[in-house]
Amino acid sequence: MLSIFIRSVKPTRREMLSLVVVVLMLVLMVGAAFADTPTPPPTITIDPTPLFTSISTYVPMFFGILAVAGGILIGKRIAEYIIKAIADAF
Repeated sequence: MLSIFIRSVKPTRREMLSLVVVVLMLVLMVGAAFADTPTPPPTITIDPTPLFTSISTYVPMFFGILAVAGGILIGKRIAEYIIKAIADAF
């Protein structure tokens, strides 16, 4: 009788995922039924002060590096344009 329900082909990925989800739901429901006291939700405290200190330290430095690099590239383009214009004039 059980051979009717057992397939000889391999189950698809979707079927296996559905089975895993159902088993996890059953485990959670059984675990919740036997729990004596409800556990409080976990609290996460994040102190953003080090992040903002790091940002205020490094952003001006990166901005300065990018400004210097951008100035060099802009100067190079202007020089190429002027040199090309002078070369085309002759």
